[in-house]
Amino acid sequence: MISSNLPRPGRPFFPGGADETLGDSLSKAGWHIDWREGDYLWLGTSKTGELISYVEGDLYRGNAFKPRRD
Repeated sequence: MISSNLPRPGRPFFPGGADETLGDSLSKAGWHIDWREGDYLWLGTSKTGELISYVEGDLYRGNAFKPRRD
């Protein structure tokens, strides 16, 4: 059985404490980091308006925290 917690190809994954170091590095590069919940949920905004969401080790392009309309 394959664990669903394993990183999948094509999806950025930063395990084991990388959440803070990635956020800190992006902040030093000029990104604004909005810490949503501790250090495991945050939204980053670049100087040009690009968004990335960090959710417990996974990175997503855009705002993963906005409400979804199905």
